[in-house]
Amino acid sequence: MKLTELFDLATSRQASDIHLATGETPRLRIGGTLVSLEVLIDPIDILETVLTPEASARLSAGLPVEKTILHGSTAFVAIVFRVGEEGLSATFRLLANAIPPLDAIGEDALPLFRRLMETPKGLVLIVGTTGSGKWTTACSLTDAINAESAKRILVVEGHPNYRFASKKGMVTQLHVGQDCDSYLRALEIAAQADLDVIALDDIPTLDTLRQALVLADTGHLVVANLHASTVAEAVDRLLESAGPDAPALRRSLADRLVAVTAQRLLPRTEGRGRVPVYEWIVATPAIKAALIEGDLSEAQASDPECRTYEAALDALIGAGKVVS
Repeated sequence: MKLTELFDLATSRQASDIHLATGETPRLRIGGTLVSLEVLIDPIDILETVLTPEASARLSAGLPVEKTILHGSTAFVAIVFRVGEEGLSATFRLLANAIPPLDAIGEDALPLFRRLMETPKGLVLIVGTTGSGKWTTACSLTDAINAESAKRILVVEGHPNYRFASKKGMVTQLHVGQDCDSYLRALEIAAQADLDVIALDDIPTLDTLRQALVLADTGHLVVANLHASTVAEAVDRLLESAGPDAPALRRSLADRLVAVTAQRLLPRTEGRGRVPVYEWIVATPAIKAALIEGDLSEAQASDPECRTYEAALDALIGAGKVVS
């Protein structure tokens, strides 16, 4: 099987990723599940037509290679690294042209996302674990702003997943590691670029968080991803490396935070696809006080403008969208 045939197969089966490894049958990730193909493909053979001599030299030196491969009207981002002396492992992620609309993924959280679209400045955190769809949600929110408002938008990504097209807004995408050397540097560029909205797929360092808060305070809407399973865990992760500066950072976060959403994906009742379950907080006076004092979970459960995971799950079960 040629690489182009593998891409065609993955596209036709609506796979999000292709996984290859020496000595293994290929796998497609479809609806969050790995599905094996009944064929043996050697990554070395299938990649030799697309890897440059420079890329091959990096692999020989034990370094990973990242490469975007165009295939018709779509593109795949390949991450390749060496395993042992002779083996290779490769992951191809479909770089989608079509960003899902908010009403296709937001479901019961759509009123909240509509409010966030109209927010002129501040920090919005969209969090979840790996594979939860948090970056898809962030991109859908950002593209909805792009479609409805004449905003200047910067999208900062470590690993691109979508290709944005300017609509009413004007969008630029920065690839960390290629266009700039770090998330912090991307935000330093953003501070000088006359932007309205900044979306980034990670906040990897404390300095990056501080710069994001500065931008949120100076007229920018910052939409950021973070790896965390709950709203409370997301706040704890932001503060865990602050040390003695944690109280001041809590106050800064309370002043600039607009909302935090956390999401998980569960199988749909009808058996095809998955539905996101959202919990959230919004920056009400009670939530701001809880951010400073450190009792966020209790405030989230008691504030009528917020939602817990349990309440969100009960609502979806009651609507027949997921099973208990």
